[in-house]
Amino acid sequence: MRFDGKVVVVTGAARGQGRESALAFSSEGASVAVTDILGAELEQTAYLIQEAGGRVVSVAGDLTDPATIRALVAEASDAFGGIDVLHNNAGVLIGGTLEETAPEAFERAFRVNCVTQLLTLQAVAPQMRLRGGGAIVNTSSICGLAAVDHMGAYGATKAAILSLTRSAARELAPDNIRVNAVCPGGVDTPMAAAAKQMFDSEAEFLEFATSRQLVKRFAASADIIPTVLFLASHDAGLITGASIPVEGGHMAW
Repeated sequence: MRFDGKVVVVTGAARGQGRESALAFSSEGASVAVTDILGAELEQTAYLIQEAGGRVVSVAGDLTDPATIRALVAEASDAFGGIDVLHNNAGVLIGGTLEETAPEAFERAFRVNCVTQLLTLQAVAPQMRLRGGGAIVNTSSICGLAAVDHMGAYGATKAAILSLTRSAARELAPDNIRVNAVCPGGVDTPMAAAAKQMFDSEAEFLEFATSRQLVKRFAASADIIPTVLFLASHDAGLITGASIPVEGGHMAW
């Protein structure tokens, strides 16, 4: 119960890693505020939390619209009294070579993957100051740490998150707010289904996704979220500005 009495905001919580994160924080005692553009699936996340005895509020909307973020922060503050933790998780996948990437698609991915993290940080940081501090965990990717074939544009958006994380850690340290990033490798989520479409078969996709890993297993969301909770907890009290790979040894080469 590391988050008993804490209030946690999770973006991109309708499915995949975001849903797993919201459920995990709730299971450790947190009151949770969740958001996603996928309204029906977001309500399913909220239902699962409530069925398990947890406390949750949800705001469906597009995080690229600052009004959604303002509504989310207001709901969390009104319902639970403030915000202690943010898991900045919302994102979209963009695949293909750099030459074939449409500028419009890249701009959209950059806004969803990175700009929304800035907007959400700006909205929650004042709430965390009122609570005497807090923790922010940004979801980046192994693609932000290393070049991955067919993922150049996506990787650029995720690398920007790592720079944002380091700068935010420096700026918010005087307020006792820690900021870190988790960098998953390939994870079996609905978003990964889009990546599979770039390959002739699922076997070919899995070979691509795990070929550089030392642990030859395609990850599940449950493999990633324990690191998110660790970084958000008091157990990681001396960790800030860090980018933690959770990728089966991809970076060990």
